Amino acid sequence: MNDDEIAHALRRAEGMAKHVSEPFRAAAFSILAKRFLEPAKPALSSLAASPSGAAPALAETLKRIGATTHVDRVLGMVYYRFKKDGESSSLSELRGDYKVIREKLPANLSDIVGKLVRDGFLVQHEKAGSGKSIKAWTVTSLGEQRAEVTR
Repeated sequence: MNDDEIAHALRRAEGMAKHVSEPFRAAAFSILAKRFLEPAKPALSSLAASPSGAAPALAETLKRIGATTHVDRVLGMVYYRFKKDGESSSLSELRGDYKVIREKLPANLSDIVGKLVRDGFLVQHEKAGSGKSIKAWTVTSLGEQRAEVTR
């Protein structure tokens, strides 16, 4: 990793962590910076590309990690988007993911996201939307570990 890539990773972590409330901001920055700076592990890179070079479907990934509850599905969706694109997930994107996998939306998606945040599996930040910032979440290292061993 060269200096420009390191600087980009740190700016990205800082941008995501700046919207986390103060007592947790440093921890969020540390987790995100570590995630952005460490090289991809071979087992995890299988989410980014299959042997044929095509990205695996979201439903395949959820099946692979054994996501059978709404909590596991939401964690798996955020994990998938983070691994595939390095992006966070908004409520609107999560609702779209439920349509993609053809599953019924949970009664209160916000409650499930809140539980995952309280349990330390997701971290909230804001990302730019069409002219305004919207709440979004990304997986923490603890969330990654849970998603990878949920199987």
